[in-house]
Amino acid sequence: MTGVVVNDTSVLIDLIKLGLLEVFAHSKFELWIPDFVHNEIIDQKDEFEKYIKYFHIYEFTSEEVIELYVKHANNPELSLVDISVLHVAEKKEMVLCTSDNALRKKAQYFGVDAHGLLWILEELLKQGVLKKKEVVKQAKRYLKLNSWISGDMVMEFVKRIEDY
Repeated sequence: MTGVVVNDTSVLIDLIKLGLLEVFAHSKFELWIPDFVHNEIIDQKDEFEKYIKYFHIYEFTSEEVIELYVKHANNPELSLVDISVLHVAEKKEMVLCTSDNALRKKAQYFGVDAHGLLWILEELLKQGVLKKKEVVKQAKRYLKLNSWISGDMVMEFVKRIEDY
């Protein structure tokens, strides 16, 4: 089972927009969120409430909180929530899932495997949870829902999945 740490609510919101949060929650991933992210989700309730039970919540010790603030001081371009997710991914040796490109690059700099929503779609295909046709459809929908994502990157992904 692949351990996955989910960054803030961005990936979860994307999964909701695509109607895939329930699929993700019931997948073969071991899903983790830091307590910082859990608190952010609880504040937004509605869509997340019924799925939060599928996530393990990582609670920081007081020593770790101090460590987070030190890491944040050394990496001011990242939010404290970003630092918390990066810390959990490092400590538990898990994949960090985020829609935040800056965080993904920083994670990779620290040797943490980091990916976005397209990776999740491909992994759900590999798990047999989604069919190829559904992954292609969702990737194209994702492109329409998010103006910031590269159309070329999505179309390369779609081509690779179609050739799968």
